[in-house]
Amino acid sequence: MLLIQAFPCLVMLSLSMFLLARIDDGRKSMASRTSSNKMDKTSQIDRSSRFIQFVLVVFLVTESPQGLFNIVGSLFIIDYIK
Repeated sequence: MLLIQAFPCLVMLSLSMFLLARIDDGRKSMASRTSSNKMDKTSQIDRSSRFIQFVLVVFLVTESPQGLFNIVGSLFIIDYIK
């Protein structure tokens, strides 16, 4: 039961880090190539990575306390049952 609460946070964190790493790789490969609209694509990638970071932070801020309270509550319920 405890892992059910922590699992979404861990999955969201790992997938977001993977996605941000892929965006960073794309930014580096784009920087190595010359392009006429390089600044537009770079600003678009920066906005995308900022948005992903924002969604990650909002998700972790809303889900982490809920998981923490469930973990603490489950520890106290064990004492209550005994």
